[in-house]
Amino acid sequence: MKRTLGQLALLTIAILALGAGTAHAAGAQGTYTWWTWPDSSSGYRLFEHTLTVEAVTENAPYFWAHQIGFKDGDVGYIGLQSNGIRRADQSVGKMAIFSLWNAIGSSGPACGRFSGEGEGESCSVAYDWQLNRPYRLLVWRSGEGGYNWWSAYVQDLYAGTYTFIGRILVPRGWGGLSSLSVMWTEYFRALASCADQPYSRVRFGVPTADGRVSPSTRSNELSAVGPDTCANARITNTRSGSVIHEMGPR
Repeated sequence: MKRTLGQLALLTIAILALGAGTAHAAGAQGTYTWWTWPDSSSGYRLFEHTLTVEAVTENAPYFWAHQIGFKDGDVGYIGLQSNGIRRADQSVGKMAIFSLWNAIGSSGPACGRFSGEGEGESCSVAYDWQLNRPYRLLVWRSGEGGYNWWSAYVQDLYAGTYTFIGRILVPRGWGGLSSLSVMWTEYFRALASCADQPYSRVRFGVPTADGRVSPSTRSNELSAVGPDTCANARITNTRSGSVIHEMGPR
């Protein structure tokens, strides 16, 4: 089944609401920033953006992602997690992750098939990101053998070093990246109450396509999953064009 960006973006908070398990459990409110670019007939070959984690409760399970889609294919995301499960050895901690739904192959330090809410290929690596340090995340196409391989990297902009996350193979005919994407913050655990939600504050930089194409529009959205959703999420636009996502009580 082919997903739209909106379907996948809202899927994670819906799963959390269902997984809460009791009538008294609370759900985290979602933060989303949508971007559009001028339409490209064949799609874009490169998306990149910066991400700075400015504050987060230690060991809180947060995921900060840029979700992308293909002109004639499915969707996926690239991002950083604060307390995720790493594919290589099932250890828990800071990591970088790259996933595409309905992809058909992958290669890298720790890549493989996932299933559950749909299926596809995912790559994740331990990545010791630091607070208040900007990181650049990139996804780009490298065509091989009539198919499309898409590679993902994260760059430490202070040190200038690149870390390879993985490479994912998509079916023939998917084309390039579509002219719509969305950045979001996800708290991926159930909450007993809103007061228990840890705090997160991140800054997403303005993304670019193909290294030079700027978005034409931007819009922000706070999404709830029901009457017990914690209304403690905020999105702030800055003068530089970046957006700040906050979740949890300050």
